[in-house]
Amino acid sequence: MKLRHLLLASFAACTFASCSDDSSNGIEIPEENYQMIDANVSLTATALDGIQTKGATEEGGDAVLESGSNNEQFINELTAYLFYVDNGVNEDAYKFAAMKTVSSAADGHSVKTIEDIVVKVKATAAGELSDTQLAVVFLANTKLATPPSNLGDVKAAKLESLVDFMQVHPVPSGTQTYVPMFSQIVTIGGGSSKLLAGTTYDNWVKGSTTPSITYTNNAVVGAAHKEIEKKSEAEGWTEKNSSYDPANIPDDDKIPLTRHVARVQLQAIDCDFKNNYADASFELTHVYIANASNTSLIYADATKPYSLDNATAYSHGCSYERDDYFLVNGTKNIASLAWTMDAGVDIKMTGHSHSSNLNGDGSINYNGSSWFSFDDQTISGDGYGRKEMPQFYVFEMKGDKPMLADDLNKGASPSGNIQTMLILRGNWYPNGKTNGKTNGQSNDVVKKDRYYRIPIKQDATSGIIGVQRNTIYKIYATITGEGSKDPDTSELNACISFSIKVEPWTVITQTETDVN
Repeated sequence: MKLRHLLLASFAACTFASCSDDSSNGIEIPEENYQMIDANVSLTATALDGIQTKGATEEGGDAVLESGSNNEQFINELTAYLFYVDNGVNEDAYKFAAMKTVSSAADGHSVKTIEDIVVKVKATAAGELSDTQLAVVFLANTKLATPPSNLGDVKAAKLESLVDFMQVHPVPSGTQTYVPMFSQIVTIGGGSSKLLAGTTYDNWVKGSTTPSITYTNNAVVGAAHKEIEKKSEAEGWTEKNSSYDPANIPDDDKIPLTRHVARVQLQAIDCDFKNNYADASFELTHVYIANASNTSLIYADATKPYSLDNATAYSHGCSYERDDYFLVNGTKNIASLAWTMDAGVDIKMTGHSHSSNLNGDGSINYNGSSWFSFDDQTISGDGYGRKEMPQFYVFEMKGDKPMLADDLNKGASPSGNIQTMLILRGNWYPNGKTNGKTNGQSNDVVKKDRYYRIPIKQDATSGIIGVQRNTIYKIYATITGEGSKDPDTSELNACISFSIKVEPWTVITQTETDVN
């Protein structure tokens, strides 16, 4: 029997029951009459299309969906892991049953289906329905280094390579990689949707929350499969007029996959200098991620926020000197966490109206006319001649881990915790940038290489700091001060205001004022 198209975005457990089979007419069959017979299981998966957004249109707004780029949805390689459900033991102890990996075709189409996963089920003969239950888990664009011995091996596995935005969206002839994803555990078989034993048949798994099975005759991979039925115990399986077509599987039949990473991006920037700095300007030169977790668990319960969080070591896109303990000890100057801006990102107060970026009640107007906005590389046709947007992928991490000082005589971090941050770097011109020169030398007064830290908040009302999987964080930054001399230094008047719009995949909107 074939379990064809198990949407391996979620795998559930599989059991052996010693009770009577459907074909036994109520007479209990001796245990020794049962065999482990090959069956075919087929599954279908899909990337979660929505980037869930909270406050996508305004602070506290209803969640909306954003699909992300084709590359962020693309499944280059899909692996299904099947385990035998044993209701008498802990789920982690479910024994390995089978696995299969399918790669994208040369035509460039994303993988959606894994057909003909051969797995042994308990039955007396081919053509009988089995009481065996299986737990299924999908991994996309990543897989375990070695086959697991039990389901616990999947739960304990880790991702330990950062995902590079510029490799998921490469320049021509650049290295192409894809976003890793996983499914929830989906349990198939048993009850009213038992698995059909025998490799002349296929078991097509439909859905993930309450999966059902469509029985078909076996067919060539990719072809439509004739559905079959058994009208009575006295008759065999006969073909119906209908077919199950892997090329046209309804969305409800597919098992959803969740991305392991969040996307953090600088959506737009402006300035609001006060008092003696009415003519000041700011030139953005670099953008970094700091305090990024190096690892992620490969599987987590979708109902538990931050359940992928496995942070024990950290990376930063910038270099720094530990001073005020905003940045944790970690690896510096990681290329995938650093972005160098094209020349010309100059924000100036002269002729500028920050108020046009505010609504009447003082909240952020994301469609305001005075934002210096960037070209989102995940949206086709978003350029309009704008500079490329700084965009990054980071692993899930809750900002509740204690930040300890190197020198025990100094205090810990002002925040007290390790927080994933976006850091802006640039040049601050207190009298404005005029480009005027005398004897070939600039007349402009400038404080070069000033830094501004933005801790990523998940929720605008609760104040929870952190980055969650499958979420987009769109940051709108307003420069209000002269910045700090180092990413890890706190200085007076080193101010920035910002709002974070969080979109699933998920987008969260966060508003802060005068963050140092």
